[in-house]
Amino acid sequence: MVKRLTVSHRLAVKWSPLHLVGYYPTVQLAVEHRIADRLSLQGDAGYVVNTSSAESKDGFDKKGFKAKLDVRYYFPFGRSAFFIAPEVYYNYVDFKSSGTFGVDCDDPEGGCYYYRYYTYLVHYREPGLNFKGGLIHRFGKHFCIEYHLGLSLRFIRYNTPDKPPGKSYEERYERGFPDFSLNKESLNTLFPSTGFRLGYIFR
Repeated sequence: MVKRLTVSHRLAVKWSPLHLVGYYPTVQLAVEHRIADRLSLQGDAGYVVNTSSAESKDGFDKKGFKAKLDVRYYFPFGRSAFFIAPEVYYNYVDFKSSGTFGVDCDDPEGGCYYYRYYTYLVHYREPGLNFKGGLIHRFGKHFCIEYHLGLSLRFIRYNTPDKPPGKSYEERYERGFPDFSLNKESLNTLFPSTGFRLGYIFR
């Protein structure tokens, strides 16, 4: 009788260092629990950390969380295993942004009566689906490393209830090329994803 290969770990906690970079950095931890020979559930949650100053074009005073849940199927070999996993996720972040806006800009030549510097609240919400494939490798009895590539279907939404109408002076004239700053525009898009985690295996 051929022995069926199973995933070597039953319960693991993982940390994602790559979540500390980006527009909305988080301290992100995941817990994975095996529910069948080759099947496991992984829940992932992170708390947004504010690393930006008031001068940042990408916003400041950031607060919120990121949550993920995936179901993964493994193809074990040795002390490693490939996996495929559909994932659902939700990002919930509030932050502040600022800019210089024109007031009473009804001049036929495009001028404004005066300009004023505003600070306003931004609500960022993003539910989405991620389809990923990756590799996990076990080192010794308790440690593992995981990385994956995938494709995300993103539903990005920004709401700015108290922002003055129109674009700020900075948005119009101070964007360079190439410009990697946050544009705060709502859209639906497909986007590649990647991940890297360091893990501790309890059993």
